[in-house]
Amino acid sequence: MLKTYIFFLPDSGKLEPVPQDEYVRPVRGERPMATYAGRRIRVADWYVKVSEGAPTEVENETYTFLEFDQEGRVALHGLPGDEACAWPRGREDTAAGEPSGQGSSPQEGRWLPTEEERERIRNMIFGSVGR
Repeated sequence: MLKTYIFFLPDSGKLEPVPQDEYVRPVRGERPMATYAGRRIRVADWYVKVSEGAPTEVENETYTFLEFDQEGRVALHGLPGDEACAWPRGREDTAAGEPSGQGSSPQEGRWLPTEEERERIRNMIFGSVGR
């Protein structure tokens, strides 16, 4: 079985886990998220294999932006198609160079997480021991 884990990665550096319901409703236009009104937030969406209720393995990581209008509704006017990126499967080493999407801020095109952010996400999902 697969489970989705969603995290907002705002410029503050704080990693914010977002329950599926709280993410889907604003995207569908059902409930605004006033906290994010007028902001553009990086989003990490991890698909994780789960066995007996416990996460066992990352199946896929996807990163993109989510833009909120002044009322906190998701602005679906369309981001360019290249503003989403799946983390290269099986790639744990970034020393040889970062994939596309590594500017210094969301406004400059950075949607991929830093290695520190990825590790913090991994620890939130699996704990500090499991992978």
